[in-house]
Formats: sequence, structure tokens, C-alpha cells
Amino acid sequence: MPEWFDSIGATHIMLSMEDLDFLLQHDPQGVAWTALERLAAWRQAGCLQEVFNDGGASVLSVTCR
Repeated sequence: MPEWFDSIGATHIMLSMEDLDFLLQHDPQGVAWTALERLAAWRQAGCLQEVFNDGGASVLSVTCR
């Protein structure tokens, strides 16, 4: 993923908890769940750092390159 982010010039990820909740509730094939698991693993590995959280949305900085 770091290479993909670099290739498109992305430095941050914004997650809306409300939108994420909706996607997870309407995800019969598990696509959103799989993506969320990957993001969680990437965060646990230290590649994402939360720079903003207001309880409804979170902005994560991509720290691995």
C-alpha cells in the first residue's frame, strides 16, 4: 500500500465512522471488512498515525514509505 499511496501522491486517509458503519452493514461479500482489517494491520505496524479525531471522523497520516 505505501507504494500505491506514493504513486497517487496521497499522504493521509480520512475515515468517516458513520460511512464506515454503513458500508460494513451493507457488505455481503466482505470487501469493506477486508479493507478495514488491512488498514488496522497497517496501523498496528506503525504505518498510520492519527492526526485528527472528532469522534465522527478520523484523519490518519501515512508514515511508512
